[in-house]
Amino acid sequence: MNTTIKKLTLSITAAVIAGPVLFGMSATAGDYGGGLKGMRGSYVPVPAPVPIPDFRPKWYMRFDVGMGMGLDAKTSESGGSYGAGETTENLSAAAPFGFGGFTNTDDGSSYGHSMGIGAGYYYSRNFRVDVTGELRMEKESNTTGSTQYVDAVATVAAGGVTAAGATNDDTVNVTVSDTTSMQSAIFMANGYVDMNRIDRLTPYLGGGVGFAVNDVRRTHTTTLSSCESFTANNCDTPTAAAGYSSRTDRQYVYTLAANLTAGASYKISDVTSLDFNYRYLYVGGTDAMANINGNSSKVEIEDQHEHYIRAGLRWDIN
Repeated sequence: MNTTIKKLTLSITAAVIAGPVLFGMSATAGDYGGGLKGMRGSYVPVPAPVPIPDFRPKWYMRFDVGMGMGLDAKTSESGGSYGAGETTENLSAAAPFGFGGFTNTDDGSSYGHSMGIGAGYYYSRNFRVDVTGELRMEKESNTTGSTQYVDAVATVAAGGVTAAGATNDDTVNVTVSDTTSMQSAIFMANGYVDMNRIDRLTPYLGGGVGFAVNDVRRTHTTTLSSCESFTANNCDTPTAAAGYSSRTDRQYVYTLAANLTAGASYKISDVTSLDFNYRYLYVGGTDAMANINGNSSKVEIEDQHEHYIRAGLRWDIN
């Protein structure tokens, strides 16, 4: 009996001493490294998250075409002059006189097109830059007109002598044709701010600055016909004709170029987007010189402010 009581007492004492120790070891083992609580109070370790690689593209290529409005190449001429006599019949000023007063200038069509390519870089999800080059259609300005003046000394046909001994005046008819054409290659560095994407559509704003290489050519032709007022008072049939012409060599003129753009891109695949935008384009003015009958004539082309509606494709490159 005493033996039994002793064994029972020893068992209870061992349980009391060992219980907290075993419970502490179990809790420590369950909490190692953190984890989720198990069904019986234990914890299941959670592995550290694996970083997901960023496969967003960094580079892109682009191709654009545009239809332009407000493309008149407004021009004006200075320096050219005609006449060597004393009076003019249809002009109030004495000769020589410039041809700007009797000519009309057609600055060409108000519509045109452009075509360009470029390469760009994504700095972030909301900012990108690119460099572009484009060819702008050839523009042409035509100046035409005609007038006449009275030359006291015949320039083409000798004047006759009247019975009173006076020298006849010759009436000189002047016809002018002057054409200036210009084609431009435009190179610019641009930056864009992409707005928050709406499904597949991403609106953006942008702008750029660069330069234009203007290929300028000018051709001038003048025809002079004269008649003796004494023998053909109305000059219906000129007695003689002469003329001269001048053509400039091809001139390449560099001017400032800049743009402001607003548009949106629509993603049609993982790497391809359609691009639609409006662009305001500024190209600085230039001029074309020509030597016309011994005079330096200059045609000035004013600064150009143009508006384009453009469409294009953009290809992302990883």
